[in-house]
Amino acid sequence: MLAAMSINQSCLYIPHDNGIQHFVFTTPSHQAVDDWFSYLDVLYEMFPEGSNVHFLLDLRQAGVLPMTYVMQQGRRWLEAHPTRHRARFVILHSTDFPLHLAQTFFRLVGLDEGKMVRFYPCERQNEASQWLLTV
Repeated sequence: MLAAMSINQSCLYIPHDNGIQHFVFTTPSHQAVDDWFSYLDVLYEMFPEGSNVHFLLDLRQAGVLPMTYVMQQGRRWLEAHPTRHRARFVILHSTDFPLHLAQTFFRLVGLDEGKMVRFYPCERQNEASQWLLTV
């Protein structure tokens, strides 16, 4: 497994022993999004096709990422990686996070909130990790 690392200080990667791939976004920037997708390239090559991949995306420091840019880069990334893994995402957020806006975004891009993506406030991180691992 890859070791913890920092990518330009805008996106920090912390692998957990239980298989959770933890990313801490420190700035709401295009650079942070680019860094995350670059790291996804490495991770998806490491996991066998069809495996379960669990992502904990920690937005407490960054807040809302540039959503239009996330969608553009996400489409590009999915086109480059046609075989998919079974991924689950937890978005860990602060109390002032615009949850309704983020939930609407995920509905628009077709990710099923509740099955593939869940949002958790920072004080519920343990519960979030448990949900990720229940596949």
